[in-house]
Amino acid sequence: MPILPVLALAVPFLQGQRESALEGVAALRAQGRPGLERLLERYDALPEGAEKTELERTIDAVAAQRYATFSRLYWYTDLEAAESAARASGKPILSVRMLGRLDEDLSCANSRLFRVVLYANRELSAFLRENFVLHWSSERPAPRLTIDFGDGRRIETTIAGNSAHFVLDADGRPIDALPGLYSSIAFRRELEAVLPLAREFPTLGEEVRASRLREYHSERNAATASRWSADSPARAIPIPTTADLIEAEHLTVTKMAVEVPAVVRAGLGGLPNRSVFGGVIPVRRLEEAALDGSSRALLARLAPTDWQAPPHPLDSKGIAAAAAILEALVAADTERNELGLHSRVHEGFASDRQPRTFQALDDLVYRELFRTPIDDPWLGFSTPLIFTGLPGDGIRE
Repeated sequence: MPILPVLALAVPFLQGQRESALEGVAALRAQGRPGLERLLERYDALPEGAEKTELERTIDAVAAQRYATFSRLYWYTDLEAAESAARASGKPILSVRMLGRLDEDLSCANSRLFRVVLYANRELSAFLRENFVLHWSSERPAPRLTIDFGDGRRIETTIAGNSAHFVLDADGRPIDALPGLYSSIAFRRELEAVLPLAREFPTLGEEVRASRLREYHSERNAATASRWSADSPARAIPIPTTADLIEAEHLTVTKMAVEVPAVVRAGLGGLPNRSVFGGVIPVRRLEEAALDGSSRALLARLAPTDWQAPPHPLDSKGIAAAAAILEALVAADTERNELGLHSRVHEGFASDRQPRTFQALDDLVYRELFRTPIDDPWLGFSTPLIFTGLPGDGIRE
């Protein structure tokens, strides 16, 4: 048979297979968490091999989360469906807002770390399943950066992204927001604190809700400040640094004006602690940021790299070192978020005469806290009036 007729037959067949697979995933997602649990039971019983690998992809699709065999969490992607499930179960909603999608590798950096540090943690995962209906949505696509070295090597990552967890009642009304990355223990502590109010919220009248919100956030902000002020002095944790690209960019003034904004915005100039902390980062409550066995297993599964030539996955000693550095960074982030970003969320709720809508709270988080407002299409990458020597400043649409 000629090749073209064979291809003409094969393409509809493959399309039919894909459509059938999508229909199967949609049917399982329609079952909610029970459909996911049945897949996970089958997954756990399978030996390592191609069938188990293929089933993992299906599980991710049904859960709507990348690496769901570690987290075992089911996520709604439609807020109305999440609200319906919340009302039926009597649980509040924990909604993740991010750049990109939770079911793809290249979502924004914090959402990727949520999957390792928070969702893969077995105790925290069980707590989330028991107490919340889970939902995620995308603020905008995550900007992707590809660095092509011209010799076949490329680095692919994302830039300019941040994520937050919103606590909503069963009717979708905001009660709290936790901006950025937390240690698993601090994250659970904040959710446990807000949980009683979140459960009670739908039963309260409008004026009582507004009053209770102001009271809760005022008290919580004071308690947070008191807890951290009573802590012991920070420990200085060394963070490895490499030759700083920022230093190289500053060698010539014109090149600096053209390239440094992109280098800084893309985070290509090394860790900010190099100039601020001199190669160390001050950390308190490091024990709260310890990764459990499941989180460590997912970290190892993602094969962090030994950046030698040629690059290759870290050995067990290197993975342990990478995990220790991640724990220190998470501990530092937790303190900064609680005393800085989350404190401002508390202050906003405490001063509001009327409760904010989800959209208004989302605008506060992304515009004022993360400094990536939705009405800036270039996320700070634009360099007005700086001539780059590229046609149209390199913009491609």
